[in-house]
Amino acid sequence: MLKSLFQDRGRGRPGRSGLAYVGPMALVCAALVLRFLLQPVFGAHHAYTTFYPAVVLGAYLFGPWAAILITAISSVGAYWFFVLPFAGAEGPQADLASSLFFMANCGVAIYLVSTLTRALRRLAANQERADSVAYAHAELFRDLNERVGDHFQLVASVLTLQGKGEPERHVADALARAADTSMLLARSHRQLSGRQDVEIDFVPFATLLVKAALTERQAPLDRILIDAADLRLPLEQATSLAVALLECTNALVDMKLNSPVRVSLSHGETRTVLRLAEVDEMAGVSIITPSSGRLLRAAVEQLGGRIWIVKEPAGSTLEVSFPHSPAALSPASDGIVLH
Repeated sequence: MLKSLFQDRGRGRPGRSGLAYVGPMALVCAALVLRFLLQPVFGAHHAYTTFYPAVVLGAYLFGPWAAILITAISSVGAYWFFVLPFAGAEGPQADLASSLFFMANCGVAIYLVSTLTRALRRLAANQERADSVAYAHAELFRDLNERVGDHFQLVASVLTLQGKGEPERHVADALARAADTSMLLARSHRQLSGRQDVEIDFVPFATLLVKAALTERQAPLDRILIDAADLRLPLEQATSLAVALLECTNALVDMKLNSPVRVSLSHGETRTVLRLAEVDEMAGVSIITPSSGRLLRAAVEQLGGRIWIVKEPAGSTLEVSFPHSPAALSPASDGIVLH
């Protein structure tokens, strides 16, 4: 046990630098000065009294090795200054007994204090590891809930898409209810993650998403240009917009356009708008009609959004619009619904 006590990562072991001795020597000097100040009171008695606190503090602050050093220096100093000048007053046996008793008490104090401080350090380390594990598990649980919420939202989009093309009325109603339930589960999982009200910076996320999609499809990274300023969206809206952007990206890659496509993102007072237009040096802006528009439309309409073909002087642009509130669902005057 003593071996494990002194092998506690070398704590308190004096090093080669003189700084390792500053603390212990300061405690010894303080105890020595205090004993000199109390000399008129103690006289020939209590030679080692003021050195006990120095040993205890040294064991607590600097470890067992420093406390042993303090004990050795204190024994010599107390004997030299406060025992030898009064030698013979109580006899050499009493002087030797008091010195041995001081060292024995210091040894017990060093052992107890060092054991307790070592146990406290281990307890603190275990608590830190437990906190780290708990935090990691909480992060995993939060990430799992976010992923499950995203999957439920995608399932709701697919169910909504399936219900639109279902001829049977009761089947369409069942699919609509299933889509509503999936959307409710998505919101519930986001509430469990504690990030239902968090807004994310969508532009860096959209840039990485488009690059990942283009890399997976082995398409040039300069085929799609993202033109947007700072855009922060709620997590639910960002998920649907990300699905829409991913579908547009895959569709644009399938179309094998000759010129790049500019993706514009804007966030107004009433709606968030995603605009896609082909960059053509000759014709300016031309129309883009993704072949996989059904899933795109389902993802957009899931949160009350709409897909428009906006007429412009140089051509037409595909526009995906997300209202911020149900009252903002009125279409623009120059928009045509894409079916």
